Amino acid sequence: MLNENNDNLAKFINLDKELGSIYQRQSKKFELSESTIAILYAIRTSETGVTQKEIIEEFLLPKQTVNSAMKKLLEEGKVFVSEKNGREKKFLLTKEGIQMAAKSADLILEAERKAFFSFTDKEQETIIELLEKYNKRLDDEMNKF
Repeated sequence: MLNENNDNLAKFINLDKELGSIYQRQSKKFELSESTIAILYAIRTSETGVTQKEIIEEFLLPKQTVNSAMKKLLEEGKVFVSEKNGREKKFLLTKEGIQMAAKSADLILEAERKAFFSFTDKEQETIIELLEKYNKRLDDEMNKF
């Protein structure tokens, strides 16, 4: 069972790692931390702002890492608290934050859009379908532990 087509499994796992490293390299090019990019990205893809908890869950980043990056962005005047509900705060970008995002997160979003839409509609559907199947099956297998 463990030896069935290990080459394809290794290629698949390496492709997944490569995807993560593409984002890491890009954050280095922008001279921003991955958590800062994640915050800018999350806010740019939200119309109503995001909480730190939402960023942590979406990007699987440590709570303290996101907290530190958000604190720095607040101090620099790049983000502001748009709404507070108990302990949960929603954050949006200031004018300066929008300019920062335009030179980083927005470029990533545009690159993702161009890369994805370079595929035909059928290829897009296939990519989505196969990744959904894989994620479901992997989750099912890991829930057996």
